[in-house]
Amino acid sequence: MSQTQTGPATEWRMMSTGSGEMRVYEGRAEENIDAAVIVLQEAFGVNDHIESVTRRIASMGILPLLPTSLTAAVPVCSNTTSTSRQCH
Repeated sequence: MSQTQTGPATEWRMMSTGSGEMRVYEGRAEENIDAAVIVLQEAFGVNDHIESVTRRIASMGILPLLPTSLTAAVPVCSNTTSTSRQCH
């Protein structure tokens, strides 16, 4: 006989930041939440493994937030010459 395991509720939602909207994967535990953690994406973005890590953190009673990209909150800068820098 197999049992169906239920985990914490998760959802994708949009979060407002100072530089615009950011897509965030959020986990919710069934109990009261005392702590939160920001989960960082893999080098190539959010994948099934990182979503699974987010769900496991939520199952421990911690609110995990997994932003799809940190670029909405941090300007991207590059040195164009040794004396100038461009940010966008």
